[in-house]
This record gives sequence, structure tokens and C-alpha cells, in this order.
Amino acid sequence: MLQDFDDVQLHAVEIDPVVAEVAHDWFELPRDDPRLEVSVGDGRRFLAADDPENPAGTSDEAAALTDEEGNPVSNQARNTWVTETSLSTALNLSYMAEQLALFGIVVGIALILTGIGFLVLALGGALRHSEAQAASVEKAAIA
Repeated sequence: MLQDFDDVQLHAVEIDPVVAEVAHDWFELPRDDPRLEVSVGDGRRFLAADDPENPAGTSDEAAALTDEEGNPVSNQARNTWVTETSLSTALNLSYMAEQLALFGIVVGIALILTGIGFLVLALGGALRHSEAQAASVEKAAIA
């Protein structure tokens, strides 16, 4: 991006300092470009805090960005993240419920078929047993 656009300003936040070093050493990420600032820290804190170096973040009311009336200012990046997370969680949950319902139907059908199979085996065995008894009674009567 820095190579393609001369007027771009980038601020990258990486939680692992080793990854930042690898990016500089192996992927030609410039160390001395004034258009690029690389910070090591938690990106969530960077997005949430008015001052990324302040560990209080937006949990501290005094550090939160407010309007003229003292009301908190909406953080559009956070709102987008919360909405996306909520929607993806709801979709994942509904997908899981649908798959569990389908699994329940398949197991129910399998149990019904198993029951029919056992019924056929039981009736078949009982009929064969009574036919064999009738044949042995007939042989005994003839002899």
C-alpha cells in the first residue's frame, strides 16, 4: 500500500513484537518511512481507547471521548464489530440448531427402522419355531 499510494498514512498494531520484527526483516516493511507507524500492543485497546497508550481505555469515564453535553461519542468501529459479532453468533447458533434438528430426525428414522427390523425378526423366528413344532408333532403322531 505504501508503494502504491504516496499520500497514505498507516498505523499498524501488532500484539507480538517478534511478528513486527519479522515483517521488517523478511517482508520489506520499512522502518524509517514517516507514513508508517508500527505499534506493539493489543489492537482491541488501540481501537477502543482515545489514547492507545492509556491502559484505562474507554472503561475510564474521564478518558472516554465525549460531546459538548458530556455524553459518550459513538465509536463506529466498535459498533460495527459488535454488530458483526452478534450477527455471526446468531447465524452460527441457528445453523447448529438446524443441524441438530436434522440429526434428531435421522436418528428417529433409524430407530423406527431398527424397531421394524426387530419386529420382523421376532415374528419370523416365532413363526418358524411354531412351524418346526407342528412338523415334529406330525412326525411323532405318524410314528
